[in-house]
Amino acid sequence: MPNGPANSLEDLLVDPYLVQTGYFERHEHPTEGAVVTLRIPVQFSDSPGRVRRLPPRLGEHTEEVLSEIRLPRADA
Repeated sequence: MPNGPANSLEDLLVDPYLVQTGYFERHEHPTEGAVVTLRIPVQFSDSPGRVRRLPPRLGEHTEEVLSEIRLPRADA
């Protein structure tokens, strides 16, 4: 049975191969500060991928989702 080490997120962020290949990108979030994300996995020379929107803050869309499913906030 093949096996290998189980890396933590902290291990991955400093892994020499992942760092050298540009696997991660650092972005400035307007309210959360520096955010590290995965780089777009496919790059085309004529239309390179890019991050258009950063991840939402925890709970940022809660009211919108509860409204869509018609669930009162008190029942969530």
